[in-house]
Amino acid sequence: MTSQQIISVYEKVADLSTRMLHAARAGEWDRLVALESDCALHDETLRLHEEPMLMRQQDQDAAVRMASKAMAKASASAASVK
Repeated sequence: MTSQQIISVYEKVADLSTRMLHAARAGEWDRLVALESDCALHDETLRLHEEPMLMRQQDQDAAVRMASKAMAKASASAASVK
């Protein structure tokens, strides 16, 4: 995968995390489960296809921002369900 493709996957995960949060807050549990499945597929894509590479600093920063955003939203989603 190119660095742009990796960033794109992280952006998709961040978007899914936002949608998961909204589904959890609305009590839409079936929708939440479906979104979690989509998120897991993207995670698996990264795990299987992300090759060790030297990324430009700008791309590394963008990937870290997207990953951090996705994790924060997932955490907020889990906290709102409790």
